[in-house]
Amino acid sequence: MTREEKSQVIQDLTTVLADTNTLYLADISGLDAETTSNLRRACFKAGVQLSVVKNTLLAKAMEASDKEFGDLPSVLKGNTSMMISEAANAPARLIKEFRKKTQDKPLLKGAFAEESVYIGDDQLDALVDIKSKEELIGEIIGLLQSPAKNVISALQSGGQTLSGIIKTLSEKYGFKNISIKEKMPDYITSLQDFYHGIHIFSNLIYKEFPEETFILDRSFLSELVYSKFFNRSTHQSKCDSVADLLFDNNFVIINVSNTYDKYLERQPKDKFIYSREDFIKQKDLFDWYFNHYQNHNDSQTWKSRFVELDSSIRSIDQCIESIEQLLKDNNIIK
Repeated sequence: MTREEKSQVIQDLTTVLADTNTLYLADISGLDAETTSNLRRACFKAGVQLSVVKNTLLAKAMEASDKEFGDLPSVLKGNTSMMISEAANAPARLIKEFRKKTQDKPLLKGAFAEESVYIGDDQLDALVDIKSKEELIGEIIGLLQSPAKNVISALQSGGQTLSGIIKTLSEKYGFKNISIKEKMPDYITSLQDFYHGIHIFSNLIYKEFPEETFILDRSFLSELVYSKFFNRSTHQSKCDSVADLLFDNNFVIINVSNTYDKYLERQPKDKFIYSREDFIKQKDLFDWYFNHYQNHNDSQTWKSRFVELDSSIRSIDQCIESIEQLLKDNNIIK
């Protein structure tokens, strides 16, 4: 292949990458002609484009792309076939179904789906279960039944107090409570994967339902804190994007804090009761990230919507009164 031909292939691949949000890289070496032909037919029926690609050229195309492929180029070794589709989980489902006949091929090397990167064949089940943008929107639509207003009220920390506040506000004002942790699949271990969902929830749902009020009982700050605490990977840029998104919406972020003694006194129902040392470490992390994002924007309006609420010196009713006044001050409720 001449230099000009390679340059054209890289340009073509770059265009392909720009036009797709779903890219799988697989190894189909060892399949005989008949099995390969069957695979191509299965791809056609499933709406998946299958093509063999040269590793070095695809790596250069990824490098030239505006998308963040993370460590995906690291899998570009040996035999590589590229699978592209509109549905994020379509190639994964196809691979899993096809392997019932071939046992180990196609072998998943890595994937880029819904703005997240997956490395290794052990991620296949995670990709099979991943929800498309349309599926997530459909789930959220099912949660919505009555109109309200447009706000993110992201609450974090506080144990039993937090659940009491959310329950009361939801019932009193008809706010929609979305428990992010309950909606995200168990296999998610990185912040990058988590924010694939957060971005969809935030950016699309608020546009679809501009008159709704949502309470997120965990926010992006919570995931940053717990990712740091449990030594999970984090992507600060993803969180910065969410913070920028908030600026376009009517929102408040409330850091509901507590003391360790009050935490124990209120008999938390957590699966694991933290030690005093771990509790303080988490609280320090919450405070640091809270202050960090409060200063993310110089606008006084922005800063005023980050509010700290010490629940150790307030009852649930007093916490609710404080939050109600805050929401009134920000024209969220009357």
